[in-house]
Amino acid sequence: MDETVLNELYEFLTVNTSFRAVDVETTRHNGLLHVVSVAVVEVNDGVVGNTHSRLVNPGVPIDQVSQWIHGISDEDVKGKPSFFEVSEDVKNAL
Repeated sequence: MDETVLNELYEFLTVNTSFRAVDVETTRHNGLLHVVSVAVVEVNDGVVGNTHSRLVNPGVPIDQVSQWIHGISDEDVKGKPSFFEVSEDVKNAL
């Protein structure tokens, strides 16, 4: 695609468009996924606005593969709130 087409596509997708992007990082324990981080980013007319990000204590050890993927360790989430405790903040950010 040439630059003109890309610019037109960007404008089409972003002008008068608002949305929230959500990113969730997890760990696997006994076959279940547990949240270790959640972030919400506001995007309005193609411009990044408020960003909300929280580390979450999953209540289980973070497995090595997950730690390698997202870089979040047990030490990082020690003393952090549970997902239940931050769920209202996440809901309000949406």
